[in-house]
Amino acid sequence: MVERCVRGSGKRSLLRFDVSVANVGRGDLKLGNPQNNPKVFTFSPCHGHYHFRDLITYQIFNSRGNLVFRGAKQAFCLRDNYPFLPGAPESRGYDCDNQGLTAGWEDVYDRSLYCQWIDVTGIRPGRYTLRATVNANRRIAESNTTNNRMSVPFTIPAGTW
Repeated sequence: MVERCVRGSGKRSLLRFDVSVANVGRGDLKLGNPQNNPKVFTFSPCHGHYHFRDLITYQIFNSRGNLVFRGAKQAFCLRDNYPFLPGAPESRGYDCDNQGLTAGWEDVYDRSLYCQWIDVTGIRPGRYTLRATVNANRRIAESNTTNNRMSVPFTIPAGTW
């Protein structure tokens, strides 16, 4: 509840998924020490470190294309997890205290992580589309934003509630 990972108390239905943010540009994304940038970062008492606010926003659309849910992933600590592009250089060592992404590297959030879900409790059974948009608020300067959005269909089966 503190980090708005669920929309209420009690038994919840969660849509779990993996997401990653890759730096496919020519230069490193250097965000630095989050304590020096309170407009972009917020301290998470649950995790004990700073997070990039609203790095990825989520929308769920029904089969008619109507928006039924809007949300944002709260817990992003932008750092090098894995090389993404062939021939990526060595990691520059970006972590939660010195945030950024080495060119050619990605930050991965797999479905097993706390808060790596959307609370879909109460959404009626049916076919939906999840849309994720990186950097929708344009807090990070990018030379190309055409690859910042992805969509994936999913189904909430009948009898779920």
